[in-house]
Amino acid sequence: MASDRKLDSEVNALSRQDSAIAAGIVFGFSVLYWFGRSLTYGPGDSPQHVFSAITWGISWPPSYPLYVFLGHLAAQLPGSAAGNVNWLSGLFHAGAYSLLYLTLRKCRVSVLPSCIAVISLGLSPLFWYYSENAEVRGLNDLLAAATAFFAVSWVADRRTRDLSGLAVAIGFGIGHHPTYVLILPAIAILLWGTIPPRLLPAVFGLATVSLASPYALLGLRLEFGQPAYNLTGAEHFLDVWDLFIRRSLGPPWRVAAGGGLFGPGGFDPASFVRHFHWFLQALSTHSAWIVFPLALVGVIACFRSDRRLLLFWLAWFFISAFVFIVLGSQQLHIHDQDFAYSVAVRFYLLPMIALYALMAHGTDAVQGRLRTPAHVVLMGLAIILPLASGWISLRGKDVVADYAREIVAETEPSDMIVIDTDSTFFALDYIDLVEHGLNDRVLLHPSLFSFPPYRMWLTRRYPTLGIPSPESMMDWTRWRALNPGRALYAEVEWKDSIRTLLPNSAPAGFMLRGCTADEQCVAPSLAADRLTHSAVAAFTRKDLYPFSLDIYILKHEREMMLWTLDALGTSEPAISQTLAQRVDNILR
Repeated sequence: MASDRKLDSEVNALSRQDSAIAAGIVFGFSVLYWFGRSLTYGPGDSPQHVFSAITWGISWPPSYPLYVFLGHLAAQLPGSAAGNVNWLSGLFHAGAYSLLYLTLRKCRVSVLPSCIAVISLGLSPLFWYYSENAEVRGLNDLLAAATAFFAVSWVADRRTRDLSGLAVAIGFGIGHHPTYVLILPAIAILLWGTIPPRLLPAVFGLATVSLASPYALLGLRLEFGQPAYNLTGAEHFLDVWDLFIRRSLGPPWRVAAGGGLFGPGGFDPASFVRHFHWFLQALSTHSAWIVFPLALVGVIACFRSDRRLLLFWLAWFFISAFVFIVLGSQQLHIHDQDFAYSVAVRFYLLPMIALYALMAHGTDAVQGRLRTPAHVVLMGLAIILPLASGWISLRGKDVVADYAREIVAETEPSDMIVIDTDSTFFALDYIDLVEHGLNDRVLLHPSLFSFPPYRMWLTRRYPTLGIPSPESMMDWTRWRALNPGRALYAEVEWKDSIRTLLPNSAPAGFMLRGCTADEQCVAPSLAADRLTHSAVAAFTRKDLYPFSLDIYILKHEREMMLWTLDALGTSEPAISQTLAQRVDNILR
């Protein structure tokens, strides 16, 4: 009896110690990410997530209602509303590391190896970067880590509260992001045969309620007030079902909008190999080299001690990575490969969690075999090496925001602006919905022209705008004819399309202006002056992180500079020399 009481006391003490360490992990990383967070928004979908949270809008399907609602609450806190929303990503990731630590402890990994693994994960460049700007990945990773924790806890202790927590995590996870389901086969492997059949209805019911509750809240939002931002076409409570299943984007397995599983030509092996190479490149870039041998040792250690646990982590890693590589390689048809890589790399966060979990198991095995100084050095390297890539901070690096403001500065309040990338479109939407700085400028996103809700949004947002028929929406002369008082500007990707119909089109700075043959367009010297005296003009590739979606801005700017140089000819040698130097340096 005395020995039993002593054992219980030791277990409780260990639990208190683990809780304290887990709390310290949350606090430390959330503070680190707070100081580096963006105070505007980052690249990609970040502007949409920020302004959707601030306005409690309806984001692109599946609308991420849980994330948007939590972001809306964060935006009401004191300080920068955008900064608070961006910090949520860091807070979610800090919580994920804490739960991963507790999961590893439940798996009987020692304290120090567990700490080393989660600290190394939190300092890895990819996780660090996506913890400082608004992205739905942080909440996705938190829900995945919570699912792992409750599943491992249930298997270890068979407590009903762990099963309830598991059901809630699964429900929220399925409702939040499509990639979450990729960890469910691993969870099934771990739980197989452990849940009594009598408890399954309650688990299923609780998961269903958790899945449905954020969408029910979204439905009430639609019923009691139309959001300022809503391009989805959803207007009533029952419309949220279409948002959840992403009906407008095609089948559930679509990475982006479209139809079939693969492209029209069938499976493309070359594209698959390219994406597989990108995945390996990302792992080597965003993980310290020491992670891989330790993870391999972890595989061997788990094989010897707990093969079901090994299958759990391996299934998590390979399924969450391989399924996206297959689908993404066939469905992300983006011409700019640097930009395509930046889009794909965000999907590698989920499998990296399993990689670092295996690293923890390997570190634990090594710790038991090496002398103390040796394993301390080894573990220290796992923390120091991620820092060797540099301190990551998005504070003050407002490339997308500055680019969007340059577009506003180059245009007039009634102009039509043709947008190529989602990042630019969302950044200008932010200026419109949060800063109210677009006035009557019209945002035209041709990739959405075939999307009926977008046409409805154009009609509501711009009552005086003349909109061509669906079959002639790509005819820029029709837009000009129907809107004689509005000039047409566009991102450089649309240069060939617009110049075919409006042959006198010319560079106007970061944008091109569509002009007919009998119109006087922008003077080349004025376009050159705008390009060389903007806030964005000072940026080069060295100022951007190598996996940043901001790369498209520099490429757009370079193409506009080359076009402007050609338009200048020999008339302005000093300006031409400045532009030529900028062209040489911008992408180095």
